[in-house]
Amino acid sequence: MFLKLLFKFTFTTFLFFGITFVVSGQSRSAELPDTTLGRIMREWFQTIEAGKEDEIKRFVETRFSANALRNQPDAAQMFRKVYEQSGGLEIVQVTPPAGEFPMAILAKSKRGEHYIRITVGTDNFEKEKLAGLGVDRTENPAIPKLSEINQSLSDAEMIAAVKKEIERRAAAKDFSGVVLLAKDDRILLQTAHGLADVENKIPNSMETKFHLASTGKMFTAVAVAQLVKAGKMSYEDTVAKLLPDFPNQEMARKITVHQLLTHTAGMGTFFGSPGYDENRTFRRSTEEISVYENEKLYFKPGARWRYSNAGYSLLGAIIERVSEKTYLEYVRENIFKPLKMRDTDTNQPDEIAKGAAILYTQSPADPLGIEAFTPNRKILKSHATGFGDGSATALDLFKFARAYRTGKLLGRATTEQIATGKISDSDKGDSRWGYGIRERIINDTIVRGHSGGGRTDVQMLWENGYTVIVQTNRVPLPATALSNEIIAFLTKQLKMRGESKMKNQKN
Repeated sequence: MFLKLLFKFTFTTFLFFGITFVVSGQSRSAELPDTTLGRIMREWFQTIEAGKEDEIKRFVETRFSANALRNQPDAAQMFRKVYEQSGGLEIVQVTPPAGEFPMAILAKSKRGEHYIRITVGTDNFEKEKLAGLGVDRTENPAIPKLSEINQSLSDAEMIAAVKKEIERRAAAKDFSGVVLLAKDDRILLQTAHGLADVENKIPNSMETKFHLASTGKMFTAVAVAQLVKAGKMSYEDTVAKLLPDFPNQEMARKITVHQLLTHTAGMGTFFGSPGYDENRTFRRSTEEISVYENEKLYFKPGARWRYSNAGYSLLGAIIERVSEKTYLEYVRENIFKPLKMRDTDTNQPDEIAKGAAILYTQSPADPLGIEAFTPNRKILKSHATGFGDGSATALDLFKFARAYRTGKLLGRATTEQIATGKISDSDKGDSRWGYGIRERIINDTIVRGHSGGGRTDVQMLWENGYTVIVQTNRVPLPATALSNEIIAFLTKQLKMRGESKMKNQKN
């Protein structure tokens, strides 16, 4: 299930603010810690076990923060459904919070073979209460993983293993979409499964467009870098300097472009911001300012990290002001057109994107993912904004990823400047953010990329030349469930071969 505001988007281990995250190196156990959050969650499990409606309501009323109550008005109903579907839950694994990342709990239903991922964290302002609690179906952890293969394989065997894993997931109805795997300029594997339109029995293909969600933040960062390179702005410019008519000048004077790009400005989610209206269509990023202009900053700009869609919306507005074009016009003319990305954002605001897959999701009232998927056709009208959205084919995304990684878009020096991790998003420091891109070290290999909404994930083995793109129109399971498994497998194979690369190499 996708909680609309706090846990708006998916990432692999957690569901949190639109990005793909695996917190590696953290201790995991099957016991809840003796902390405020651990004690609250122990109470939650006991409440679900009892299944009494009045106790469930009391838990929500007393343990949810004011923001959580507003953002999750149907939480009690959803928790009641968890009890009805599961008959109670057994904790399988607990991954503690890390920095801004919430606690993740893997649990198994006492009735049936159903596994769920529970994502929960405390509120920034009401420390003793929950900021929200998300429940999503996940895979049985006992299923053999691609990344558990311990023998070194040939290139052909590696591709065959990846293909077999994709086919297994598709056969189990855990994947509907496309996968593209490439090495440098050569596509090694491209495959499509499932239906783009179930009602009309239209299959997914490599020509199908999928919703990008936050993957599009990479376009925004590239656009900003182009304008900086052209001398029209700098990363240290304040919002006040670039947008002198921004309504909240007190906030604008505190925030720099660098902070917006690295999610350290302290801004919010956009979808939970005071002026958000899901029924409103914005035709340009400057119109979106009304959504978050009166929102309180979560912390002093530069003090720490917090993923922010509102911050990237503001970058879109800056791009519009500096370039004197709408955001969509700018990225089309300066990114999509030069790279011949003809199947990316071909629709205008409020127009349906032709050839795009319909997104199928399960109801918030179906936490264990037992009931039927329902179509979301509204998303077909999505178009690129500063914080993402729009649609594209995997082949177009490969054109972008390859041009980005090799420096074709920005030159090598600027590319390394924006892609290199600058800000850690966890206490462990094993995950860092550059500008609009996330950097991890997996099996001694640099992996950079961005995901979006559980629907699209683009990851690059930066020094080894591999690109992995996974897109899906059936969530859950998210695209990252498959893409991260492929990445873990590839990097493990490279390490066994002695081919892991940490230092810059020529492509």
